[in-house]
Amino acid sequence: MVGGRLRRWKYRLVRSFLYNLPLALAAALWRRLLLRTTFVAITGSNGKTTAKELLAAILASRYCVHKTRSSHNGRQGLIRTILGARPWHRYAVVEIGIEAPGQMWRAAWLARPDLVIITGVAREHSENFPTLESTAAEKARLLGGLRRNGAAILNGDDPHVRLMGNSGK
Repeated sequence: MVGGRLRRWKYRLVRSFLYNLPLALAAALWRRLLLRTTFVAITGSNGKTTAKELLAAILASRYCVHKTRSSHNGRQGLIRTILGARPWHRYAVVEIGIEAPGQMWRAAWLARPDLVIITGVAREHSENFPTLESTAAEKARLLGGLRRNGAAILNGDDPHVRLMGNSGK
């Protein structure tokens, strides 16, 4: 039973990745051309949308800002957000959500954030992430996508997030 479910999950993952591949490549190229736009990526088990909305509102009081629409924080939402950013946007605030292992490295590669904010780690998608440690490890992969001279804001009140700062990623 578990083997069949795993095969179906892998098939869906490969199929959706190949379906989105042309748009993902276009988004990755477009992101790399937006040299003057600072990309802020926000992830976490909770508080992503609220943090994104608050940060975007603060920045928009002084700068031209682009942000993820609503809570569209999956792969297609990330691609649309990147493709919707324009050279005149000083900041792009991107909300990144994941549902399964292996998704965060692709999001990190697409977004190539200048700043990463991780709000917290909690029980979510427990069928794909059986432990908090596995959830935290996947969320920490976003740090690997930071651009040179990038920075991270980590929730020090969450012990799993605090450990990400000590891991040297």
